[in-house]
Amino acid sequence: MQRMVLQESAAFPDLAANFYKNGISRTATALGRWLRAQVKKNLIAIDDVDEASGMLIGMVASAPQRAAIYGGMPLPSRKDIERRVRTCVTLFLDGCRAASA
Repeated sequence: MQRMVLQESAAFPDLAANFYKNGISRTATALGRWLRAQVKKNLIAIDDVDEASGMLIGMVASAPQRAAIYGGMPLPSRKDIERRVRTCVTLFLDGCRAASA
């Protein structure tokens, strides 16, 4: 999807902005709300929740997208995506675990 957006954004400038606003940004906002709730419960410690949500999304999505866009690699299967999400979330949450948790 991102490859198509990047390819077509020159001809349709609003496409990339809408993709960001209605996809990436909404996902980051929802993740940020969840992370704030976890911080409030003292389960994790994060200074900048918005920055952290962007980092987590980047961990999950950036490498496979770059491989597909620039390296011509196939997109990962649903099973591979789910495995990557579990791995990235575990790394992320273990790194943010509050000292009292």
